[in-house]
Amino acid sequence: MGNPNSETSSSENMKNMQVKTQVMASVAAGFLSLSVGSGVALPSSLIPILLKEGDLVDSFHEASWLATIFLFVCIPSSIFGGVCSDKFGRRTTGLLSCLPLL
Repeated sequence: MGNPNSETSSSENMKNMQVKTQVMASVAAGFLSLSVGSGVALPSSLIPILLKEGDLVDSFHEASWLATIFLFVCIPSSIFGGVCSDKFGRRTTGLLSCLPLL
């Protein structure tokens, strides 16, 4: 039969793995909300910088359009990301999407 200590260590390993998985899922969710929050907050910090430099834009209206244009690009890119995720897998798509950040 089996060693009772091996059953205990097996159940402890399973509990440790469940805890690690839950912690990693929580950290991933935190980073996701952080990235979404920074994406939403970017225009409010970018507009004063664009207006201060004055080379790229002349008015607040132009600066606001330039600062928020990336939000409009997110719509088609999220659809494209979903298609790529279905075709190549989530891991490969995630790794490829990080290449521009290097």
